[in-house]
Amino acid sequence: MYRYELPVIEIVELSPSAKAIRLGLEGREFSFVPGQFVQVEIVLEERGSFKLHDNLKTQKRSLSISSPPGEKKYLELTIKEVPQGLVSGYMVHHLKIGDTLKILGPLGHFTFNREETKKHV
Repeated sequence: MYRYELPVIEIVELSPSAKAIRLGLEGREFSFVPGQFVQVEIVLEERGSFKLHDNLKTQKRSLSISSPPGEKKYLELTIKEVPQGLVSGYMVHHLKIGDTLKILGPLGHFTFNREETKKHV
């Protein structure tokens, strides 16, 4: 498990309420298997219509990795806005290229291991 501080290098609009956020690996290795996730730490800032109502600027969320395991240039996280979701709304509508996210991971064991299964898949 590793800790990274990664810049947002691209934001891909998938729908009005969902974005793929690409974080630049900048030559660092990030190895994971499908099914793993990361914990993201984000510092919220007042931007546009987004206002902070209390002192909870720093938020942590667990997010699934949506980039393929062999991708070397970026780590991709797909975010869908949740109704009244503080962080999901911020990430979908107010995150911008150049922002930095702290990443802890990869995490999770909900993965498929071909060698450990006796079933034909």
